[in-house]
Amino acid sequence: MRTIATCSLFALVHGVFPQTWEVFDMDNAGFPSNTITDIAIDSQDHVWAATDWGLCHYDGSTWSVFQTANSGLPDNEIYAVAVDSLDRVWIGTELHGLVIYDGSTWEEYNTLNSPLPDNEIKSIVI
Repeated sequence: MRTIATCSLFALVHGVFPQTWEVFDMDNAGFPSNTITDIAIDSQDHVWAATDWGLCHYDGSTWSVFQTANSGLPDNEIYAVAVDSLDRVWIGTELHGLVIYDGSTWEEYNTLNSPLPDNEIKSIVI
């Protein structure tokens, strides 16, 4: 009897709150890669996606791609991304340490200009 009630409740909730999924990839969003290594969401509900070939930003309607050729990123291999309370984007790279992007300025921190013990940043927690 308990199993029937649980299944009925699931069917009722599922019917009332249907979910839809939208897939973003190289074909429909212009991603530089389909390998997403990390995701963060800022206070405006914008999505930041780290990939193995650049950083992607979604403002709710359009995706933008940041790479070494069009931004202050020193490395296209992005392992980690996080957003702080000031909406600064913290980016962990494979070979060039940490980058902080405030919407206009890109600041790079590595073993040469900071106390970072290594230039490979695999995760960021704020």
